[in-house]
Parts: sequence; structure tokens; C-alpha cells
Amino acid sequence: LRAAAAVAHGHFPPGVATPRLLAAWRKLWAYEASNAQRLDPPKLAARMRFALAQGAAALWRAPQLWHEAARWLEGEGNAPAAREVWRRGLAALPREPLLYLGLAGFEERQGKMDDAAALLDTLVAKAPSAAA
Repeated sequence: LRAAAAVAHGHFPPGVATPRLLAAWRKLWAYEASNAQRLDPPKLAARMRFALAQGAAALWRAPQLWHEAARWLEGEGNAPAAREVWRRGLAALPREPLLYLGLAGFEERQGKMDDAAALLDTLVAKAPSAAA
């Protein structure tokens, strides 16, 4: 209850991503993705991985970071790296339903229906029961 009141007043406990910090990371991510330096694809991918690492150092509890990075990598055609980012996000936030749904959607788009179904089953198993 005290934490909810602190967040409502703009005071975020340590480890919780502030909207300002997330906005700053998004700005860095967008700049790197624009490839203003006209890097070749391998060098651009390395810079994007570095930008993700910088963001993850401070924002590892923000599911938005993992979601946006994975979607960008998928859009660039780098499915293995996108899958790794989704998995890292789930390792960091094992109770975050949005990451399970995001990874399940990714696996579905990759044609891995069994993997997507297994993720959704895991999500349902971890969900709190209304009867409990």
C-alpha cells in the first residue's frame, strides 16, 4: 500500500523504472535504430545490443524494454536474437504476463505453435487463482 502511494505521488522505489528513465532509453533506442551513422548491418546490430544492455542495466524491471527490443530485432529479421531478448525478459521478470504473451505471439509468428501453447499454459499455471 505504501509503495502504491509513493508511485501515485511520483516517487518510485529503487529498481522500479520511472517513466522519465524509460523515455530516455526509448530516445536512445530510436536514435540508434535510425542508423544515423550509416553503419553496416553487423555494426548496427552490435550498437543496438549495446543500447539494450545499457537500458537493461537500469530498466531490467520494465517489461516495455524487453518487448520493444525484441520486436525491433524481429522486425530486422533477427529471430534468434529476438527470442533471446524475450527469454532474458522472462528470466528477469518471471511473473510478468505481458512477456509471456509477447513471447507466445512471437513463437506463433515463427510458426512454433507448440512452443506458443506451452508458454500460454505456463502463464495460466502461474496466474493467481480466484478460488484461492
